[in-house]
Amino acid sequence: GANMVISGNLANALNAVHGIDPATAGFMTSIVTIGNVFGSFLGPALSDRIGRIKPFLAPVGILAGIVMYLAWNSSGTLTWVLLATLGFLMGVGMPLLVSFPILLPEIGPAYAGSAGGLISTLQLLGAFFIPSFIVTPIAGDNFNLLFLLGSALFILYGLVTMLLPELGSKAR
Repeated sequence: GANMVISGNLANALNAVHGIDPATAGFMTSIVTIGNVFGSFLGPALSDRIGRIKPFLAPVGILAGIVMYLAWNSSGTLTWVLLATLGFLMGVGMPLLVSFPILLPEIGPAYAGSAGGLISTLQLLGAFFIPSFIVTPIAGDNFNLLFLLGSALFILYGLVTMLLPELGSKAR
């Protein structure tokens, strides 16, 4: 849901509130995606090297919430840097969470496909329902509130991941 709040609204918000022309606002939004790609590759590699998953998930979620809010409230070059950083942080967590089912002894390789399908279904439901039926109705046309709520969702994600078991190679 937090990912969709930013990816679905950032370009329009940058244009409407900050007066950035639509082409530049769209490009700025794509910076988040580029950062996401790098985070998706580097996050799991770093996690694997350290041997722990949880030290990445909780701080990354909390930092993503802070960076998202700062990016929205910044200007100039700092905005670009913060958007790339936000994308990177968003990318770190997803591959680690997707690998969780196969690492759980209760699920393992035998049920990983079913568990992965359930996780994907819940992600898609969250991506649709949270922005559409929770965040947008609360925020309305107030983009400041919209991005504050999106930031809160990232922080909530970070806090909830603290409840997960540690499944990195050093924990096994």
